[in-house]
Amino acid sequence: MDRANSPTDSFMAVLDQAGVRHSTHCFVVYEGMVDEDSDGPVEVCMAFEGEVDVPNGVAG
Repeated sequence: MDRANSPTDSFMAVLDQAGVRHSTHCFVVYEGMVDEDSDGPVEVCMAFEGEVDVPNGVAG
């Protein structure tokens, strides 16, 4: 994956635009089985301080 287009960079861009302090690290919570036959839901999380409106196209 191209680092410039990583999901982490997308999160940081949304948080930067909202003007909140945030971590530079994220973690993933696997909500179900993820394998060749199943793309179970996952949550990608990043800590921040403040309030952020969820942009269109992003689950809240």
